Amino acid sequence: TMVLELDGCEVRTGLYMTAAEAGVSDREPQQQVRVETWRDVRTGLARPLVTKEPRLYVCRLDSYDEVCEQLFGVACAQGLTPLSQVVVPGDGAKGLREAILVTFPKAQYILDHPHLKSHLYDTATALALEGPTRHAWVSEHLDRFWAGEVKQVLETWQARQAHGPEERLRQLIDHVTRFEDCVDYGAYHKRGWPLGSGEVESAHRYVPQERLKIAGACWNPDNVNPMLALRV
Repeated sequence: TMVLELDGCEVRTGLYMTAAEAGVSDREPQQQVRVETWRDVRTGLARPLVTKEPRLYVCRLDSYDEVCEQLFGVACAQGLTPLSQVVVPGDGAKGLREAILVTFPKAQYILDHPHLKSHLYDTATALALEGPTRHAWVSEHLDRFWAGEVKQVLETWQARQAHGPEERLRQLIDHVTRFEDCVDYGAYHKRGWPLGSGEVESAHRYVPQERLKIAGACWNPDNVNPMLALRV
């Protein structure tokens, strides 16, 4: 079994150009200005589920598709074979699972458990639940996910939504429906699979951010990937 994780964080980039090129009207047209943009740096890791070997990382200012190609190479270096079970816990970011499945079509994506729990608490608040009632509502539904009752939970929510529409509940229904095959936490736990993407979220701090987010740093985009290559 091979564990893969992939997530993004933002770094500040900047390019110098004339005020005219930047569309800045309160400067002289030929005056140099720095145009800053926050851009996504994607960090991924691969490791066998049971191993004493260190994790291997990829980290790039690039699309998910490009980073997944490098992640495939890293996974192969860690022992990936056509018979490997690939497990990918992730936070459900738009386009992430889709990119993973292009490169690893047999992967089991797992919706990050703390991420789902946070969604449940936000929905309980929107439904005007407070105190112990709010906690009990969240715990009940998490327990049902652990028991593999995702279809029944969705039916309960949809029935409630039909009687009194609530925008936050609708968003939760859409989110869980999208990841309906990724929340069988009880089964995953029995197999020893990770239920959250905390490993790669922690890696943001000590792989890209320790160097690229030092105080006042602003990077030319062309210099970001060479520095990330050194970091990994």
